[in-house]
Amino acid sequence: MSSRWMKSSTIIWEEIEGDIVLVSTRSKKTFVLNKTAAFIWKFCDGRMSVDCLAQNLVRAAGGEARRVHDQVLRFCQEMQNHGLLLPVQASAAQHGTTLCAYRDTFIPPSISQQHNGIGFRGRPSSRGVSGPG
Repeated sequence: MSSRWMKSSTIIWEEIEGDIVLVSTRSKKTFVLNKTAAFIWKFCDGRMSVDCLAQNLVRAAGGEARRVHDQVLRFCQEMQNHGLLLPVQASAAQHGTTLCAYRDTFIPPSISQQHNGIGFRGRPSSRGVSGPG
C-alpha cells in the first residue's frame, strides 16, 4: 500500500472559497472537497507521505494524531478509488517539506460527488469553470 499519492493528470481542479472542485475528464464526474480535503489535495504531489501530512495537520489544526493519520489515509485511498489520485512507488518518492500553517479546528476530510457531467451546468465557461458565461 502506498503512503504517497499524486494527482491524476486527468483531473481539472479549481479552488473556490476554500473548497476545491475537481472534474474528472475521464469519468465526467464532478467532486467537491471540503477545506481539510482541499488542504490535503494541494500537497498530493508524490513527495509528501501521509505520515508527514497528518503530522502537519495535527500541529496546525489539532486532533488526535492516530485518528488524523487514519482519516488522511482513508481519504487518499477513496480518492484513488475515484481515479483522482495515483499511488507513488516508494523508490520514486522524495521527502516532502513542512506545510504552510493551517490554523483551524481539524475537520475530517470529505469528498462529495456532485453529479455526472462536466461543470455544475454540464458545460464549461470561458473562465474554465461552470456558471454564467
